[in-house]
Amino acid sequence: MANFSENAEDVDPRLQGTAWGVFSFLTKAMAVLVLLIVPHVVEAYGWRAWLFVAVCCMALFVPVSLLFRGPWRRPKTALRPLPTVAAEPGTVPPVRPKGPKTGSGR
Repeated sequence: MANFSENAEDVDPRLQGTAWGVFSFLTKAMAVLVLLIVPHVVEAYGWRAWLFVAVCCMALFVPVSLLFRGPWRRPKTALRPLPTVAAEPGTVPPVRPKGPKTGSGR
């Protein structure tokens, strides 16, 4: 679910609520479909067939979950030093902020 949230946020952060609403609707709809289909499959083929269907669905879930953006899909960025600009003669170099002062505090 965290990957779903991250992917929805990557698409558009304003649509998070809509994405979670669609997710909630689809999970409830799938539950209703399963409740309607399982008895017919079990009656016709037995529990072994239904367990085979469930295992196949889980086997499909693993490779599909790798398609989500996660740490395994994010590009590695190397830290590069910032380019330095040489000051031209007669110009004032840029002022860099200093760290926190230590000492007497004056």
